Amino acid sequence: MWVFFGLAGLFALLGYAVKYRKCYWLISGYNTASPQRKQEFDLAGLSRLMGNFAFLLAAMLIVAGILTWLKQDDLLLIEMGLVFVAICSLMVKSQKYDKGALRPDGRLKPGVKLVLALIICFFLMVYGLIIYGALPAAIEITPEALKIGGMYGTAVPWDSIAEVKLLNKLPPLAYKAHGFDLGTKRKGFFRLQAGGRVRLFVINSRPPYIDLGTKQERIILNLREPWETMALYTEIRKRLTTSGNTRLSFGG
Repeated sequence: MWVFFGLAGLFALLGYAVKYRKCYWLISGYNTASPQRKQEFDLAGLSRLMGNFAFLLAAMLIVAGILTWLKQDDLLLIEMGLVFVAICSLMVKSQKYDKGALRPDGRLKPGVKLVLALIICFFLMVYGLIIYGALPAAIEITPEALKIGGMYGTAVPWDSIAEVKLLNKLPPLAYKAHGFDLGTKRKGFFRLQAGGRVRLFVINSRPPYIDLGTKQERIILNLREPWETMALYTEIRKRLTTSGNTRLSFGG
Protein backbone atom coordinates (compact mmCIF):
# COMPACT_ATOMS: atom_id res chain seq x y z
CA MET A 1 0.00 0.00 0.00
CA TRP A 2 2.67 2.50 1.03
CA VAL A 3 4.67 1.72 -2.09
CA PHE A 4 1.74 2.92 -4.22
CA PHE A 5 1.37 6.09 -2.15
CA GLY A 6 5.12 6.77 -2.33
CA LEU A 7 5.17 6.34 -6.10
CA ALA A 8 2.12 8.61 -6.38
CA GLY A 9 3.96 11.35 -4.54
CA LEU A 10 7.00 10.91 -6.76
CA PHE A 11 5.00 11.15 -9.98
CA ALA A 12 3.10 14.20 -8.71
CA LEU A 13 6.44 15.89 -8.03
CA LEU A 14 7.75 14.93 -11.47
CA GLY A 15 4.58 16.27 -13.11
CA TYR A 16 4.96 19.60 -11.35
CA ALA A 17 8.65 19.82 -12.23
CA VAL A 18 8.13 19.06 -15.93
CA LYS A 19 4.94 21.03 -16.55
CA TYR A 20 5.45 24.10 -14.36
CA ARG A 21 9.18 24.31 -13.62
CA LYS A 22 10.30 23.41 -17.17
CA CYS A 23 12.62 20.63 -16.01
CA TYR A 24 12.80 19.19 -19.51
CA TRP A 25 15.83 17.10 -18.62
CA LEU A 26 13.43 14.81 -16.75
CA ILE A 27 11.75 13.76 -20.02
CA SER A 28 13.13 10.42 -21.16
CA GLY A 29 14.36 10.52 -24.74
CA TYR A 30 14.76 14.27 -24.78
CA ASN A 31 17.39 14.38 -22.04
CA THR A 32 19.79 12.12 -23.98
CA ALA A 33 19.14 13.54 -27.45
CA SER A 34 21.79 15.44 -29.40
CA PRO A 35 21.39 19.24 -29.79
CA GLN A 36 20.22 18.73 -33.38
CA ARG A 37 17.73 16.06 -32.33
CA LYS A 38 16.32 18.26 -29.58
CA GLN A 39 15.27 20.80 -32.19
CA GLU A 40 12.76 18.26 -33.53
CA PHE A 41 10.72 18.23 -30.29
CA ASP A 42 7.73 20.46 -29.55
CA LEU A 43 8.74 21.05 -25.94
CA ALA A 44 5.70 23.09 -24.96
CA GLY A 45 3.28 20.38 -26.06
CA LEU A 46 5.44 17.48 -24.88
CA SER A 47 6.03 18.90 -21.40
CA ARG A 48 2.33 19.62 -21.00
CA LEU A 49 1.46 16.05 -22.02
CA MET A 50 4.10 14.49 -19.77
CA GLY A 51 3.14 16.65 -16.80
CA ASN A 52 -0.57 15.84 -17.13
CA PHE A 53 0.21 12.17 -17.51
CA ALA A 54 2.35 12.22 -14.35
CA PHE A 55 -0.54 13.78 -12.43
CA LEU A 56 -2.94 11.18 -13.86
CA LEU A 57 -0.61 8.34 -12.94
CA ALA A 58 -0.22 9.74 -9.42
CA ALA A 59 -4.00 9.74 -9.01
CA MET A 60 -4.26 6.18 -10.33
CA LEU A 61 -1.56 4.99 -7.92
CA ILE A 62 -3.40 6.58 -5.00
CA VAL A 63 -6.51 4.64 -6.04
CA ALA A 64 -4.38 1.47 -6.25
CA GLY A 65 -3.08 2.10 -2.72
CA ILE A 66 -6.60 2.58 -1.38
CA LEU A 67 -7.77 -0.62 -3.09
CA THR A 68 -4.82 -2.48 -1.54
CA TRP A 69 -5.76 -1.11 1.90
CA LEU A 70 -9.37 -2.22 1.37
CA LYS A 71 -8.18 -5.65 0.15
CA GLN A 72 -10.08 -5.29 -3.12
CA ASP A 73 -7.78 -7.46 -5.25
CA ASP A 74 -10.12 -7.79 -8.24
CA LEU A 75 -10.55 -4.01 -8.50
CA LEU A 76 -6.79 -3.59 -8.02
CA LEU A 77 -6.15 -5.78 -11.07
CA ILE A 78 -8.54 -3.64 -13.12
CA GLU A 79 -6.79 -0.49 -11.89
CA MET A 80 -3.40 -1.90 -12.91
CA GLY A 81 -4.81 -2.69 -16.35
CA LEU A 82 -5.92 0.94 -16.65
CA VAL A 83 -2.40 2.05 -15.71
CA PHE A 84 -0.97 -0.06 -18.54
CA VAL A 85 -3.54 1.40 -20.95
CA ALA A 86 -2.58 4.92 -19.87
CA ILE A 87 1.14 4.22 -20.39
CA CYS A 88 0.56 2.78 -23.85
CA SER A 89 -1.66 5.75 -24.74
CA LEU A 90 1.07 8.15 -23.60
CA MET A 91 3.69 6.45 -25.77
CA VAL A 92 1.47 6.82 -28.84
CA LYS A 93 0.33 10.39 -28.16
CA SER A 94 3.82 11.65 -27.34
CA GLN A 95 5.03 10.83 -30.87
CA LYS A 96 3.10 13.73 -32.38
CA TYR A 97 5.39 16.12 -30.51
CA ASP A 98 8.47 14.53 -32.09
CA LYS A 99 9.01 15.53 -35.71
CA GLY A 100 11.69 12.87 -36.01
CA ALA A 101 9.06 10.17 -35.52
CA LEU A 102 6.70 11.52 -38.21
CA ARG A 103 6.62 11.29 -41.96
CA PRO A 104 6.03 14.48 -44.01
CA ASP A 105 2.28 13.74 -44.10
CA GLY A 106 2.17 13.64 -40.27
CA ARG A 107 1.80 9.88 -39.90
CA LEU A 108 4.12 7.74 -37.80
CA LYS A 109 7.16 6.24 -39.49
CA PRO A 110 6.99 2.43 -39.96
CA GLY A 111 9.96 1.89 -37.66
CA VAL A 112 8.32 3.89 -34.87
CA LYS A 113 5.08 1.91 -35.29
CA LEU A 114 7.03 -1.34 -34.98
CA VAL A 115 8.78 -0.23 -31.79
CA LEU A 116 5.50 0.93 -30.26
CA ALA A 117 3.81 -2.35 -31.18
CA LEU A 118 6.60 -4.36 -29.54
CA ILE A 119 6.44 -2.27 -26.36
CA ILE A 120 2.65 -2.59 -26.17
CA CYS A 121 2.94 -6.36 -26.67
CA PHE A 122 5.45 -6.47 -23.82
CA PHE A 123 3.04 -4.64 -21.51
CA LEU A 124 0.24 -7.01 -22.51
CA MET A 125 2.46 -9.97 -21.68
CA VAL A 126 3.36 -8.51 -18.28
CA TYR A 127 -0.28 -7.81 -17.47
CA GLY A 128 -1.21 -11.32 -18.58
CA LEU A 129 1.36 -12.75 -16.15
CA ILE A 130 -0.08 -10.61 -13.35
CA ILE A 131 -3.57 -11.91 -14.09
CA TYR A 132 -2.26 -15.49 -14.19
CA GLY A 133 -0.46 -15.04 -10.89
CA ALA A 134 -3.57 -13.59 -9.23
CA LEU A 135 -5.74 -16.58 -10.14
CA PRO A 136 -6.57 -18.88 -7.19
CA ALA A 137 -4.47 -22.01 -6.99
CA ALA A 138 -6.21 -24.94 -8.69
CA ILE A 139 -6.38 -27.89 -6.29
CA GLU A 140 -6.77 -31.47 -7.47
CA ILE A 141 -6.85 -34.51 -5.21
CA THR A 142 -5.70 -37.74 -6.82
CA PRO A 143 -4.98 -41.18 -5.31
CA GLU A 144 -1.26 -40.46 -5.54
CA ALA A 145 -0.88 -36.80 -4.61
CA LEU A 146 -2.31 -33.42 -3.78
CA LYS A 147 -1.80 -31.39 -6.95
CA ILE A 148 -1.57 -27.60 -6.76
CA GLY A 149 -1.87 -25.97 -10.17
CA GLY A 150 -1.12 -22.53 -11.52
CA MET A 151 1.93 -20.34 -10.95
CA TYR A 152 4.54 -22.08 -8.72
CA GLY A 153 2.33 -25.16 -8.67
CA THR A 154 3.55 -28.53 -7.49
CA ALA A 155 2.42 -32.10 -6.75
CA VAL A 156 2.68 -33.32 -3.15
CA PRO A 157 2.67 -37.14 -2.86
CA TRP A 158 0.65 -38.33 0.12
CA ASP A 159 3.52 -40.44 1.44
CA SER A 160 5.81 -37.37 1.51
CA ILE A 161 3.64 -35.47 4.01
CA ALA A 162 4.92 -35.74 7.58
CA GLU A 163 2.70 -33.12 9.24
CA VAL A 164 -0.52 -31.24 8.51
CA LYS A 165 -2.16 -28.59 10.64
CA LEU A 166 -4.59 -25.70 10.45
CA LEU A 167 -3.40 -22.13 11.09
CA ASN A 168 -5.50 -19.10 11.96
CA LYS A 169 -2.74 -16.74 10.84
CA LEU A 170 0.36 -16.90 8.70
CA PRO A 171 3.79 -17.15 10.34
CA PRO A 172 5.76 -13.87 10.15
CA LEU A 173 7.52 -13.54 6.80
CA ALA A 174 10.93 -11.93 6.32
CA TYR A 175 10.89 -11.37 2.57
CA LYS A 176 9.88 -12.80 -0.80
CA ALA A 177 12.62 -15.04 -2.20
CA HIS A 178 10.99 -15.79 -5.55
CA GLY A 179 7.29 -15.45 -6.02
CA PHE A 180 4.16 -13.42 -6.67
CA ASP A 181 2.94 -10.84 -4.15
CA LEU A 182 0.06 -8.54 -5.08
CA GLY A 183 -2.59 -7.20 -2.75
CA THR A 184 -3.59 -10.07 -0.49
CA LYS A 185 -2.38 -12.84 -2.83
CA ARG A 186 0.95 -14.54 -2.31
CA LYS A 187 2.40 -17.43 -4.31
CA GLY A 188 5.88 -18.83 -4.52
CA PHE A 189 8.84 -19.01 -2.16
CA PHE A 190 9.15 -16.79 0.91
CA ARG A 191 11.60 -16.64 3.80
CA LEU A 192 10.28 -16.87 7.34
CA GLN A 193 11.44 -14.51 10.09
CA ALA A 194 12.11 -17.58 12.23
CA GLY A 195 14.28 -19.02 9.48
CA GLY A 196 13.66 -21.46 6.68
CA ARG A 197 11.72 -21.25 3.45
CA VAL A 198 8.03 -21.79 2.79
CA ARG A 199 6.06 -22.16 -0.42
CA LEU A 200 2.83 -20.15 -0.26
CA PHE A 201 -0.48 -20.35 -2.12
CA VAL A 202 -2.50 -18.01 0.07
CA ILE A 203 -4.98 -15.17 0.20
CA ASN A 204 -3.80 -13.26 3.27
CA SER A 205 -7.21 -11.95 4.24
CA ARG A 206 -8.98 -15.33 4.13
CA PRO A 207 -7.90 -17.56 7.03
CA PRO A 208 -7.63 -20.38 7.95
CA TYR A 209 -4.55 -21.81 6.24
CA ILE A 210 -3.46 -25.41 5.70
CA ASP A 211 0.16 -26.00 6.75
CA LEU A 212 1.78 -29.05 5.13
CA GLY A 213 5.18 -30.28 6.24
CA THR A 214 6.76 -32.60 3.67
CA LYS A 215 10.11 -34.34 3.40
CA GLN A 216 11.34 -31.63 1.03
CA GLU A 217 9.61 -28.38 2.04
CA ARG A 218 6.89 -26.59 3.94
CA ILE A 219 3.75 -25.56 2.04
CA ILE A 220 0.97 -23.28 3.27
CA LEU A 221 -2.21 -22.82 1.24
CA ASN A 222 -5.83 -21.78 1.45
CA LEU A 223 -8.77 -21.24 -0.88
CA ARG A 224 -10.97 -18.25 -1.61
CA GLU A 225 -13.63 -19.09 0.98
CA PRO A 226 -12.91 -20.33 4.53
CA TRP A 227 -15.41 -23.18 4.19
CA GLU A 228 -13.59 -24.36 1.05
CA THR A 229 -10.31 -24.41 2.97
CA MET A 230 -11.93 -26.38 5.81
CA ALA A 231 -13.40 -28.88 3.35
CA LEU A 232 -9.99 -29.34 1.72
CA TYR A 233 -8.34 -29.79 5.12
CA THR A 234 -10.89 -32.45 6.05
CA GLU A 235 -10.30 -34.27 2.77
CA ILE A 236 -6.50 -34.12 3.19
CA ARG A 237 -6.76 -35.57 6.71
CA LYS A 238 -9.04 -38.33 5.44
CA ARG A 239 -6.57 -39.23 2.68
CA LEU A 240 -3.61 -39.18 5.06
CA THR A 241 -5.39 -41.23 7.73
CA THR A 242 -5.88 -44.05 5.24
CA SER A 243 -2.44 -43.74 3.67
CA GLY A 244 -0.67 -45.87 6.24
CA ASN A 245 1.90 -43.17 7.01
CA THR A 246 2.97 -43.99 10.59
CA ARG A 247 5.16 -40.87 10.92
CA LEU A 248 2.27 -38.53 10.23
CA SER A 249 1.17 -35.97 12.85
CA PHE A 250 -1.84 -33.69 12.89
CA GLY A 251 -2.31 -30.30 14.47
CA GLY A 252 -4.73 -27.38 14.55
